[in-house]
Amino acid sequence: KLTSNCCCARGVPPYLLCCCDSTCSTAAMSSPTKTVCKLDVDLHPCSIERFPGYSDIYAAGMYELDEGTGKRAGCVCLYKSPGGSLLNSFSLESGVLDMKFNRDYLGCSLSTGSVYVAKYGGSAEHPEVVSSCYSPRAAFEHDDGLYLSLDWSVTQGSPTRAHLAASTQSGCVKLFSFTDSGDSLHLEPLASLRGIHKLYGEVQPVWVVAFDPHTHAGSDRGTEPGSASGMAPLCSERIVTGGDDGLFKLWDTRCMDHTIGCAGASEPEPEAESSSCRPT
Repeated sequence: KLTSNCCCARGVPPYLLCCCDSTCSTAAMSSPTKTVCKLDVDLHPCSIERFPGYSDIYAAGMYELDEGTGKRAGCVCLYKSPGGSLLNSFSLESGVLDMKFNRDYLGCSLSTGSVYVAKYGGSAEHPEVVSSCYSPRAAFEHDDGLYLSLDWSVTQGSPTRAHLAASTQSGCVKLFSFTDSGDSLHLEPLASLRGIHKLYGEVQPVWVVAFDPHTHAGSDRGTEPGSASGMAPLCSERIVTGGDDGLFKLWDTRCMDHTIGCAGASEPEPEAESSSCRPT
């Protein structure tokens, strides 16, 4: 039990890394867990991810709201465990609420209602950001507030071509295509889904979104993957969302006008207000 809000935790054997919004004491970690490293940081940590291929390097996404000015600030820091030494960091003009790695690419969902992708390079001892990109500001018609959660659907064998899904404060899921041309990174909007979680008739924030890693384009219909659907070859076509209605919902990104699965403690309300179906 932590004495502060635990925003995110990740297992990095043999350590459990926790992001909390205030300092927690060693005594707050019950046996057999013990605190081996504790860091004081400038902003509130919201997300933490282990750097792929390393058991001792992890990234922490930070977020802070200045209630006086209404401005949000954020940064991403790379730490080496268990000592907690800072390898490098970079600042953003918005808070980082969630992060996920796709090999050397780090995707971030931001408080400005956008997605940011950073590509790491450099030495194994000190990875550094070598290029980055934001999702287009006018990617979609609506202002969706904070982007709360993010996940990758990676083309098998090719991390340079993938899809990202981001869930929003306004109750939407946004789909983006990602490519690395070698010279630059690119994020382009694919589709959006609105009003997918409701409680008492009111649209609720979509707190979490995740791709189903066990399904890929073409795997369930006997066709060549990545053909007419617009999906990158062998990207997953199914996503799971969760919201304040107490439900997890499963969607097929080829036609998101209805769920293909639903589980939870409450009865689902009517389906999405608007959606996007793409040809298969």
